Amino acid sequence: MATGFESARPPAASRVVGRAGLRLSEHWSSGMTSYASTVVSGFPNMFVLDGPNAALGHNSAIYMIETQLDYVLGALEFMGDTEVRALEVSAEAETAYTREIDERSASTVWLTGCDSWYVDPDSGRLTLLWPGTAASFRERNGTFDPAPYLTITDSPEGER
Repeated sequence: MATGFESARPPAASRVVGRAGLRLSEHWSSGMTSYASTVVSGFPNMFVLDGPNAALGHNSAIYMIETQLDYVLGALEFMGDTEVRALEVSAEAETAYTREIDERSASTVWLTGCDSWYVDPDSGRLTLLWPGTAASFRERNGTFDPAPYLTITDSPEGER
């Protein structure tokens, strides 16, 4: 989908509705955020490929997407092996990941006075590019870990 120069405001985000009726565009109104550059708090079972901080200016997008697919397949495998029918990353995990990205981004050329469409115009955050190497992206985001997730099951306990 062509977005022109509104790269930090994906048009489809206004049509995606999560828990409590929140639209993805509302969640991202202060800049796109995610966890593992793939999942968004408040949007159970939604996986975003090539989403926030998953692009590169110096390597293959295919490598990044393959890394994200490894993550998604790990989540689906976890769900298939357990009674979990829905996964939702916690808001705390998303906030901590965003803080980590912001810290890694601070010394990049993109945040040292350069005007770029990689930077969200409202928040001033680097929201499109991964602030490191493709290998560091895979190391950080290539393996699913259920720890930061809320899980919904069909068991009597329900949500955990």
